[in-house]
Amino acid sequence: MISNVQAGLWTITVTGFDVPQGPQSYALVMTGGIATERGVIGLDHHRYQSSATVNIKVVDTGLNLDPNVPDTAQVNMSSDTESTPELVTLTETGNASSVFAGSIPLALGPANPGDGFLEVANGDNITAMYYDNNNGQGGSGPTYAYAVVDDSPPIISGVGASNLRFNRADIGWTTDELSDSLVYFGTTTPPGNTVGSATRTLSHSVVLSGLTDNTTYFFAVQSTDEAGNTALDNNNSAYYTLTTPLKPPTAPPSPEWPTFHNNQPRQGISPSNHLPPMEQQWTDGPFLINRWNGPVMADGILFSNPLDGTLRARDPYSGEVLWSRTLGGQFYYTSTPTVANGVLYATFYGPSGGYVYALNDVTGDTIWVVGISDTQLDFNARNVMAFADDLVFGTTWGQQAYALNAADGTVAWTFQLDGLAIASGATINAGIAYFETIAGTVFALDEFSGALIWSHTLDSTITTTALYAQGNVYVGTYAGTEWALDALTGATAWSTGGFNLIDASAAVYDGVNIYFGTFAATYVALDATDGHLIWRTSVAGPVGTAPAYANGFLYGTCWFCPLYSIDVADGTIVDQDGLSSSSGSTSFPAVSDGWVWLEDNDGNIYGFLGQLPVGLLLKPGAQAQDSVPDNTVTYSVNVKNVGISGPDTFDATITLGAHGWAVVLYEADGVTPLPDTDGDGIPDTGSLATGASADVVITVTVPATVNAGDTELSLVTFTSSNDVSRFKVEKLTTTVPLPGVGIGPRAYFPLQPGDTAAAPMDVRNKGGLPDTIELAPTSGHGWTVTIYQADGVTPLTDT
Repeated sequence: MISNVQAGLWTITVTGFDVPQGPQSYALVMTGGIATERGVIGLDHHRYQSSATVNIKVVDTGLNLDPNVPDTAQVNMSSDTESTPELVTLTETGNASSVFAGSIPLALGPANPGDGFLEVANGDNITAMYYDNNNGQGGSGPTYAYAVVDDSPPIISGVGASNLRFNRADIGWTTDELSDSLVYFGTTTPPGNTVGSATRTLSHSVVLSGLTDNTTYFFAVQSTDEAGNTALDNNNSAYYTLTTPLKPPTAPPSPEWPTFHNNQPRQGISPSNHLPPMEQQWTDGPFLINRWNGPVMADGILFSNPLDGTLRARDPYSGEVLWSRTLGGQFYYTSTPTVANGVLYATFYGPSGGYVYALNDVTGDTIWVVGISDTQLDFNARNVMAFADDLVFGTTWGQQAYALNAADGTVAWTFQLDGLAIASGATINAGIAYFETIAGTVFALDEFSGALIWSHTLDSTITTTALYAQGNVYVGTYAGTEWALDALTGATAWSTGGFNLIDASAAVYDGVNIYFGTFAATYVALDATDGHLIWRTSVAGPVGTAPAYANGFLYGTCWFCPLYSIDVADGTIVDQDGLSSSSGSTSFPAVSDGWVWLEDNDGNIYGFLGQLPVGLLLKPGAQAQDSVPDNTVTYSVNVKNVGISGPDTFDATITLGAHGWAVVLYEADGVTPLPDTDGDGIPDTGSLATGASADVVITVTVPATVNAGDTELSLVTFTSSNDVSRFKVEKLTTTVPLPGVGIGPRAYFPLQPGDTAAAPMDVRNKGGLPDTIELAPTSGHGWTVTIYQADGVTPLTDT
């Protein structure tokens, strides 16, 4: 292929070598502006100012009379003002180019034929005419090119700033004609910075990036049309203004573990102050198999979904299943769910495709579910879910990143990636959502619009979810390289390689270093600032999981491995806890308040408890009951001292819900008010030795004047007297149900003609208020159906 071809006459020679016999066929392909005897004429613009020069070009091989010298051609130039043409001579651009070029200046004023200028007025049409004496097919005739005189600058309207972020903003405006875009911006007037686009458009949008948060910027916009007319809108010299918001703070570690790696920036750190050794408290399973996902814990409930397609909600401290929902098919990969504001979001896959569910985390009831028929998205369950700012994030088998509105599951935005996201998911920080693909690319998208901020293709496949820390995002690749990319620009801060394949092992961050595992059967510590190696520790198999960190220790597994507790000071393995599966684990551990939860490759789930200086357990951690008006609902909670430092007293404080329904605390008998045993003015459990517990009865009184559907969330906080930073919150949800009807059971009778069947039936008011239920019998075959009262004799009446 020959590129940047010079205009002119070319001789093409094709030579064949070692031709076995006869003529050798070949093909010669030419594309582009190939000159022929059919003449064409063109102008360098479609629009000109009245003082511009019009450049004219004619291409016609028939005019190449002498291949050894440049030839000439003539064209006629006219306008609405000067209708008598000016004759312009064009000269061949080379000895045998067949391309002829020339020009004529325009002048504003009355016609003056023959003066070498083409006189015009604003709005005139310009006509260029070349007469082709031989078009190569035996014909002749004129050929034309046209342009317009334009002395009017674009009219700018609708100037404004949108999508304000802490470090960027979109500036938009419209013009009445196609024109380019330029923005002047800065913190003083007149603003000295410019950014723009040469693309001519009617609707203009320019992104200002690299801005400083909480800062006022002045800006003006400018557009220039094809003719060179420029319009500047600086708001009558006052300039337009925008003020960037404060940079959103990085989400702190959650005391629970409501999402993959604990929080939105995926830092993998728990504030738990426990120490190893870990001791297994319970296990359950196996549930088919489990691969590359992990449990999450929120609102006092542990959630897991192995590859049997069933989501289970458990008491995290006993393993007892509180509720379960089979939502996907067996052996389909399942996502690591995320929990926010009492709602669990999870993706499941089955024969009919992928579905995203929003479930009440206490009851498991479906709030909404969306699939491909609702969204035209084939949701990928082989990733980790994310929630931020009332949006739910994930990816699809169509290689898209998406955000759904958390309220109803409608699509907020989608973005087309360059590959699938496998075992990874969105990382959210400061209004930016980071996604990774197996094509090896990291994408930074605007959290709220999905607009691309930057992308960076690395050295191999990525299956690790990005970690945000120190202004960077950290990602490992199958090439065995850990990368640190500037979170705002995508530029490489550093990269450290030689670790063998890094698979699904998202790094954790302790404030100084990052930690991850490799397929070389090692866990690794790197300095987060420059990437230099701190330590490398060998384990029993390849690491295919993301570890977790708490209080100076790393908790992780690997293929064919137990649960390891690793001292991050030097990489020493200080504790090992066996798992039932001989193939180990690829589960992502969850950590909260002394506990570590994970699954193994056979689908078993475990709860391990470490050495907690001060701590307590509430069983159960969350409860819910339905009620009728003017009623007292009774709850019971067990408070246990799990701190190893000795006796402790736990104060109980009440937080009323939005409706203010009365809450009262009692001892285990449900009659004696909970006393204040330590004299601090707050009722408490009394002193409990390590391992001892006390039952507390809690009543919630539903007033007589309530509405159907009213729900009250009452909170009781139990706080350690030994360490007031250690507390647990009991969540009590009391609901007056909406109107509802229960009817049954179903009945089936084998009958002969003429027989009469009698089916007992129970009709129940499932609502929270008194109701009258209308019964309307129907028959598919038109058979007579009569409804009787409970005696089976008296017809049911219209009361």
